Amino acid sequence: RVRGSLVYFGYPSIGMSLKKGMEALSRVDDGGEEEIVYSDYSLLVNQSLEEGGEEEDACRRVYKRIEGVPFDLVIKEKWDQVQRT
Repeated sequence: RVRGSLVYFGYPSIGMSLKKGMEALSRVDDGGEEEIVYSDYSLLVNQSLEEGGEEEDACRRVYKRIEGVPFDLVIKEKWDQVQRT
């Protein structure tokens, strides 16, 4: 049995970092800062077969590591992580 899925991705411009993309998308608010639940974002969770689910602190560390990296490189790393053979 073959399983498939169709997913639509919207990416920031080539060379733009995750942090810059988030800044560009953020709306002006009352100055209050929302708490980010890092483990809610699959991009920050290690989804390789060798590793299980990630805790919030691990996901926060991943975010801090990739926040200034161009997003296209982050996505390449993620695809490498989830590749199944």
